[in-house]
Amino acid sequence: AERGHYEPSDLPPLFARRYVSKDGQLLALYAVPAGRFWERDVAERFRLDMVAIDPKVSGLATVHVRHGEIVIEGFQRAAVMAAVLVVLILAIDFRSLKDAGLALVPTAIGWLWMTGIMALFGIRFDVANVVSMPLVLGIGIAFGVHMMHRCREVEHDDEPLEGRLDTVIRGTGGAIAVAALTTIVGFGGLAVSAHGGMKSFGSLMMIGISTCLVATLVVLPAVLLVIRRVR
Repeated sequence: AERGHYEPSDLPPLFARRYVSKDGQLLALYAVPAGRFWERDVAERFRLDMVAIDPKVSGLATVHVRHGEIVIEGFQRAAVMAAVLVVLILAIDFRSLKDAGLALVPTAIGWLWMTGIMALFGIRFDVANVVSMPLVLGIGIAFGVHMMHRCREVEHDDEPLEGRLDTVIRGTGGAIAVAALTTIVGFGGLAVSAHGGMKSFGSLMMIGISTCLVATLVVLPAVLLVIRRVR
């Protein structure tokens, strides 16, 4: 206390083996942040305080924020690349950019609704739930694809025009609803988890799949009706 700082010789052998450098000249100093460092604001303030003392400072609390940013950026790039490949695959499958675009409508609308709900409830993408971005795209896109394939099948049927939309929604729409609901229930198991990361991920997947499902059963048929593909 009179000296005002620690010396390597102050530590007993048990601690010296862990905290004293091999040449015996330096000490390792551990600083524990006051607060929940996994929260961005707390971690960033702590990191800035530590860097002001030593630019070479390291540790979980100091790299946590940047690590999370790298993960989120990576999944954002993955979602963009997946979206581009999905568009190409759909264009080849339908042999029509128009039909491929229509198949994408539910997923695009579902994503917009999902982000709106996230903003409404203060939910942000983080390291735990950002994986939902490409997953919602991959799961949700199938809904619109199946609806459009069924629409093309009944487009030239002898059935009266007013019955075609009913056929598409009751048949394929019902199958899509059952598949989506079972998937939602599956991710619902994560949503009730005690682990915060799993709970956030499960909740976001439930929201994303639900919005894509509603957009498939409500928005896409309305669009098809407007452009007179089915009536």
